Amino acid sequence: MRFPVLVLFGAVVIGGCGSDAAPGPDARASTKASSTASVALSVGVSSTASAATAPSGEPSAAASETAAASGSGSAAPSASAVASTTVKSSTSGAPGTGTSAPSAVASAAPVESAKPVTGAETKSASYSAFMSGAGKYKAGEQGAVTAIANALNEYHVNQNYPYKFTLNAAPAGVSYPETTIRNVSRTEKRAAITIPFTASSAGPVTISGTLSLSVCTDSNCVVEKVPLSVTVKVE
Repeated sequence: MRFPVLVLFGAVVIGGCGSDAAPGPDARASTKASSTASVALSVGVSSTASAATAPSGEPSAAASETAAASGSGSAAPSASAVASTTVKSSTSGAPGTGTSAPSAVASAAPVESAKPVTGAETKSASYSAFMSGAGKYKAGEQGAVTAIANALNEYHVNQNYPYKFTLNAAPAGVSYPETTIRNVSRTEKRAAITIPFTASSAGPVTISGTLSLSVCTDSNCVVEKVPLSVTVKVE
């Protein structure tokens, strides 16, 4: 009698323990769903933390995947994209970038002006004299050369002497408005006479004649007639 009772009691105890240790299918499904949700939440928190702590200009892979999944398109551009945009802007030649092409004025070659020419110089202890002209003259147009006398050392230009330049015979194709020129300009140490001429054709032209000059000291004056010439170019 005792044995059946003990068997029955054991069955009841075992049945009750089995009910607590082995949940039914619904309980197992609920537990699995809860575990999956916990893992997903953990992954989301980890991804957010990685995106927040990633270096500037280098978004983490998790942040990129999150942005792609959400479809927002607001992910920060990569460092290479920013560099590409900067290079393109700096070479566009737009105003203010400092890379515009040089202007035509800056690249234009300077025009070389004609250099003056001088004839042979006559020099002594009291003066020097020579003729000078421009580098170029035009055929058919009036030009001019200059006869110059410089007083040297203690000498000075005689302000009362009638300076003049007497031209030699004109070379072929050259004409003079006058053959004796007296319009002299003077300073203490310099006298100059401008001699006009016109050449009818292109080529080298030699203008020649005699300069009458005088230079003085406080006690002595020197008077000279000095032959001078200069060769100029006519185009």
